[in-house]
Amino acid sequence: MKSLLCLTLILVFSITVQAQDKLKGILPLMNGKVTYTSVIQVDSVPAEEIYNRAKLWLSNNFEYIKLDDKDKIMSRGYIKYGNFKILLTLTIKIKDGRYKYELTDFKWVDYGNGYMQEYDLEKPHRSVTNRYDYRYIDTHVNDLITLLKNAISTKPDNDQW
Repeated sequence: MKSLLCLTLILVFSITVQAQDKLKGILPLMNGKVTYTSVIQVDSVPAEEIYNRAKLWLSNNFEYIKLDDKDKIMSRGYIKYGNFKILLTLTIKIKDGRYKYELTDFKWVDYGNGYMQEYDLEKPHRSVTNRYDYRYIDTHVNDLITLLKNAISTKPDNDQW
């Protein structure tokens, strides 16, 4: 009987922990914050080249760069969703042959009523909980990640004219 109770408690605890790994069962959480992160191998590509490719991609896809070092770039951008913007921060840490991306600091911005209101994505304001869709955000963030991976793994065309 004790072993059955222990097994039940372990099962309940593991289900609870797994449920906390995703916001609304969709967006990945790390320490209670929506976070997309991974280390990507790009064999035989030196850190300087990864940096150049990442910076080129960021200049075409994000609003502005917050931090620009040879081993770390941080940029702020957004995903458009109707009358809202979902703000996010992209950090790229760079080493020879690999880089780590982290998409964090997700906030949704409402421009209604003539002024801007900003809310953490993890704690949506009661008046807008039905106005945005976590699946839409997840799809578009994963599209950004795919574009970033392709840009860094592919040698850019030289401008031959």
